[in-house]
Amino acid sequence: MKARQVVKGSVERSMLVFCASFPNGRGGAIHGCRLDPDSGQLTAVHHTCDIENPFFLVLSPSGNELYSVHAPGKFAGPEHSQIAAYKLEGRDRVPRLLKRQSTHGAGACYLSISASGKTLLAANYASGSLASIPLDDNGSPSEAASVIGVTHAESEPEPQTQSHPHCIVTSADDRFAIIADLGLDLIQSYRFDAVTHRLAPAGSSGIALTTGSGPRHLVFAREGEYGYVINERRSTITLFGYDKQTGDLIERHSCSTLPDGYDGENAAADIVLAANGRYMYACNRGHDSIAVYCIADDGLPDCIEITSSHGHLPQSLAISPCGSFLLCANSGSGCIVVFRIDAVTGQLSTTGQSIALPFPSCLAIC
Repeated sequence: MKARQVVKGSVERSMLVFCASFPNGRGGAIHGCRLDPDSGQLTAVHHTCDIENPFFLVLSPSGNELYSVHAPGKFAGPEHSQIAAYKLEGRDRVPRLLKRQSTHGAGACYLSISASGKTLLAANYASGSLASIPLDDNGSPSEAASVIGVTHAESEPEPQTQSHPHCIVTSADDRFAIIADLGLDLIQSYRFDAVTHRLAPAGSSGIALTTGSGPRHLVFAREGEYGYVINERRSTITLFGYDKQTGDLIERHSCSTLPDGYDGENAAADIVLAANGRYMYACNRGHDSIAVYCIADDGLPDCIEITSSHGHLPQSLAISPCGSFLLCANSGSGCIVVFRIDAVTGQLSTTGQSIALPFPSCLAIC
C-alpha cells in the first residue's frame, strides 16, 4: 500500500531510495540512498534517527513528503502508533520532521495516500482498526477524521480469528478503500469520502478467502478494473475483479508464489506491478526468492521465473521510476539488492549492486 507509487520528475530527483530500518528499540532509522540510473549502484547520503520502529513508509504523490510509522517503545505494544510526517528538502531530499500524529491504534503496519493526495490511511494491525487522517496543504497530518474497527458483513460466517488489517488502498476514483485483513482472511471494501476524509462500511461482503490464507498486501491494475492480493500464509496470489460502482469484489483466480514441489516453510511478503502493467513481482520469505509473472490481457498471471533474492527474508520490493531496476530489501540478512529488469521479458538479472542496512523493512523511491 505504496511506498508503491511512481513519482514523476527528473531522473536525478526520481532516483532517491528511502529505506525503513527496523531494529528493536531506538535503533530504527530512515536511510536515504542515491540510485545510479546506469549501474544501479546505491550510495548512502543521509539517515534520520528521530524515529522508533519505522516499519512502513509511503511517499506523497508529489514526492515532496514522506510518511513513516513511528511506534514509541515497542512495535505493536500498548502505546498507539503514530505517523511521522517529513518534508523532503534539497537535492538529496533530506527529511525534515513536520509533525507526528496518532493512528489511534496499535501496530500500524501499512500506510497509503488517497488518490486525491489529501488523506493518509493507516492499517493498525495489532488493534484491528483503520484510520483516515487529513493532510493539510503543507502535507502535515491532522487529527484522524475516522477510526473504525474492521467489520464483517452480517451475511458472512463468524470470523475464525481476530482482525489484523495489513493493507488499505483507495480506488482510483477515491470512492472506496479496499483492505486486506490477514487475521480474518478477508478482502473487503469500505466507502471513502474524499471531502470529509471519512471511512464507513460499504455493505459489501467482500471476499472470504480460504482459511489460513493471510492476505497481506494488495495492488490495483488496469485503472482499477481488478487487483491482486498476496497471501502471506498460503504463499499465493489472488486475482480479484472490482466493481467501480458498488465496490464489490469477486475472486477470479489464485496461483502460487513458490515452485512446484517446494514444501519448506515460507511466508509471502510483498507484491508490486511494473508501470506498464505487463509484469508483476512477489517475494517469498523462507524460500528467499522473487517470483516474476507475465500478466495476460484478461489479468491472469503466468509465473515465468522464480529467482533468488540474494539474501534472507525478502520483506519489501520497489521498482525504480525509470522501470529499469527492482530493489529487494532482505530483512534477515540486512541488505538491499538491486536487480535489472529486462524491458522485453520482465525477467530479473543481478547487477552485483547492494548495500548493507540493519533490518530493512520497507522501500520507497522518488
